[in-house]
Amino acid sequence: MYQRLALSPEEDELSSGPCTNPVGMVSCSSKNCRNFESCPNPVTRYLRSKSLTHNLVPRESRIGWGLNSNVDIDCGEIITEYIGEFSSEARDLKYSFKITDTLFLSALVKGNSARFINHACKPNSRAELWSVDGFMRVFIFAERLIPKSTFITLKYGNEYCFQGGCQCDSCYSK
Repeated sequence: MYQRLALSPEEDELSSGPCTNPVGMVSCSSKNCRNFESCPNPVTRYLRSKSLTHNLVPRESRIGWGLNSNVDIDCGEIITEYIGEFSSEARDLKYSFKITDTLFLSALVKGNSARFINHACKPNSRAELWSVDGFMRVFIFAERLIPKSTFITLKYGNEYCFQGGCQCDSCYSK
């Protein structure tokens, strides 16, 4: 389910100063962070405490299914992890997350509720690729305060807008 990354010697050894792992989008562990138990690294905190997980609910939207939360989500918080199977091709355009030109994360079969996050040209969240114990994982972060019952959105990219044009709420209301 996760794609293995090669760790550099620097990532494999304990840091001697303040934690710099978040700068490199690397999750902390007892192997690479002296302050692991109290480290403020957002991905490490998220993985250690499932109490940070938001109550995410798929529900119908104007353009199909969407995803929203039953609680307010603060700017910078991790909303969820995008889970799926890595492959060298997009298995399903609807639920495939493009990592590189030759690597995709498909949530069609082994995905979670993050696959219901819809596109928006002005999204309220962003996706970040992080290294967790040497494996690539995708986390969704809030770009701004997301009020309760608001659909969570990501910018899919220009290739997503089909022949009829973009159908996100920002574009549809023009």
